[in-house]
Amino acid sequence: MKILSITGNRADYDLMSYLYRYFNRDPEIDFGLVVTGGHLTDAYGSSLGDIQKDGNRIVAEIEDILHSDHRSSRAKATGILIQSLTDAVRNFRPDVLIAAGDREDVMAMAVVSLYMQIPFLHFFAGDQEDSGHVDNLVRHAASKIATAHFVSCEEHKNRLLAIGEEDCRVYNIGSVALDKFREEPLLSSGEVLQALGLRGFENYALLIYHPPAEIAGENEEIEAILRVLAEKGIPTIVNYPNTDFNNHAILEKYALYQNHPNFFFYRNLDRNLFINLYRHALFQIGNSSAGVLEAASIPIPVVNVGSRQKGRGNTENVIVVEDYRRGLSEAVERAAGAEYRASIKGVKNIFGDGFSSRKAYEIIKSTDFSKQILKKHDPLDK
Repeated sequence: MKILSITGNRADYDLMSYLYRYFNRDPEIDFGLVVTGGHLTDAYGSSLGDIQKDGNRIVAEIEDILHSDHRSSRAKATGILIQSLTDAVRNFRPDVLIAAGDREDVMAMAVVSLYMQIPFLHFFAGDQEDSGHVDNLVRHAASKIATAHFVSCEEHKNRLLAIGEEDCRVYNIGSVALDKFREEPLLSSGEVLQALGLRGFENYALLIYHPPAEIAGENEEIEAILRVLAEKGIPTIVNYPNTDFNNHAILEKYALYQNHPNFFFYRNLDRNLFINLYRHALFQIGNSSAGVLEAASIPIPVVNVGSRQKGRGNTENVIVVEDYRRGLSEAVERAAGAEYRASIKGVKNIFGDGFSSRKAYEIIKSTDFSKQILKKHDPLDK
């Protein structure tokens, strides 16, 4: 069985990497990976080495990031991906194609799979957030093309059924993103901070912030987060933003704090180091999906700011601040407080138990998806 997947940044790779391990360990599976996007540029941490270290066979490297901050750049990047990915698929001749999430690489994989008539398995299908971000539409468009869907919860399955997908195509396995909290070896907080060369960061916040859908006020939002953390003297470890449009505006604000003693910025970290950084954080703050979907598996408090994750389900470890001008300071104090941290110790993540990769592997290994290509039922048929 030949399986080809695609990865465009460190985040989606880490989400799927535990499934890739199962493929690589199986002598009956020939697994290949197409590497694109932020993996191949120093500006976003150049995480190609992490993929190679995991022993993956890299079928193709596609340079698709245009170093401009315009909406047109992602459209052009998608075109580059479709052309280059078509050649990679034709040369590798896979039985199954896999992509995860809601970005350009997913749209490109969907289009290539459709016209080359190769089964396409879409992970993290059926998710929804209400901010109006383009990723929402990309995710659902890819799902209408996909042969089968691997979803993280019953709500996501029901959403796919509501847009006309058949029940037999949808597999609710939980989120493969959560396997890392069960799989990765534990490091102490001291070991993590020593590896980063940090002193005085024993009780730190983890800031992960990406460009929201709207432009107006976005610079002020991240500026307010940085200002509150600085004023409260909370040591903060800061993840660089993803490749979305207008990320330069965020980087400009980060530049103002590069020499501040309470802030440490990084582009990319070793997986085990990052997972343990996450495990030992006092709380997470920003607007990353990781906070809403993953942090409950540790658990740690999350302060989710703004609209980017609006509408996504979450557990009681998430404190929502819809408007950074009201309640941000109070939310930070609450998340950092011992009382609130104690109150969430028993929460369970609604998106899975950390065994999802094994479930996905067993389904993929035992299913002939070629019988499901193209022919989808008419949603009006009863």
